[in-house]
Amino acid sequence: VAGGYLDFDNVKHAPLIDHMPLLSVPMSVFSLTSSSLGLLLVFKTNSAYARWDNARRVWGDIINKCRSLVRQSNTFFVEDRYPGHGNFRDYRRRAAAETSAFTRCLRCFLRGKEDEENLREELKELGFTPTEIKGYMGAANKQVYALQKLGETIRHYGMAPMDRANMDRILTELCDDVGACERIFKTPIPLVYSRHTARFGGSWLLLLPLAVWGVDGSWNHLGTIPSCAIISFFLLGIEELGSQLEEPFGILPMEAFCDGSIGAALNEMVIAEDEAREKERQLKAAAADSVPAAPTKAETSRGGALPDAKGVVVPVGRAARLWSRVSGGRGAERAA
Repeated sequence: VAGGYLDFDNVKHAPLIDHMPLLSVPMSVFSLTSSSLGLLLVFKTNSAYARWDNARRVWGDIINKCRSLVRQSNTFFVEDRYPGHGNFRDYRRRAAAETSAFTRCLRCFLRGKEDEENLREELKELGFTPTEIKGYMGAANKQVYALQKLGETIRHYGMAPMDRANMDRILTELCDDVGACERIFKTPIPLVYSRHTARFGGSWLLLLPLAVWGVDGSWNHLGTIPSCAIISFFLLGIEELGSQLEEPFGILPMEAFCDGSIGAALNEMVIAEDEAREKERQLKAAAADSVPAAPTKAETSRGGALPDAKGVVVPVGRAARLWSRVSGGRGAERAA
């Protein structure tokens, strides 16, 4: 338009608009400013990645502590008794459901109000009553309310003070993790920094074709268009990458954390403990049925043979000693 053009025979033609000035920018301008733009992009990307990595570490810590909390409830809640309210038949199931509810309440806080209806359905599926669901949904800070309900369940069970202190320590650490998530969520990268980087990068890319055109030796400078497009694509991609990582809770798979890493794992832990306790009850019943009756005086006087505790027939002289050992073991078991 302003500098003329070459035809297919490489014949130079006059510009389409006469007396139009030829706009160009020295390449040295971009050489001097490219390092500053690179520093801005690198700093933004590193800061955004640090936020994402911190958020992922916090959620990994939450996953591990939730599993530990349910494992301890399986260990310390030795009696499968009804909590006295709600739809859960024992304290272990209530503790597991409240632990899963805590993670979902935290996810709802980080996702925003659009996730509240999803949370309501999930609490219903976990087994909470309408009154309990109303309490969760009406809380100003749902995740802290969920931790409070967990603490109440632990207190109402009435376990040993040392065991209760161990579980309460995990609740305290979970509360610290909630604070870490809130800190990341409520303190984004300063807006003025993001705006300045966007303005600097936009101006730099807008003027770049004026500098590339002057050094482009291709036919009619057609190489300027694809080269500037490729450079813009990668630089804008770096800037967009940093913008995405600024809000880590928008890209972290928290639904997979709540449903798979926490919810499914807690459910399997409770079921495994049910099977272990049922097997233990069966073994105790079998052991009680296998204990022989005490030898009578008539049997002792006849000098016959009696079965031992394992079903092996032994002389009566040994049967008396065997019975004393078995009786002593059962007495010690009752004392324990």
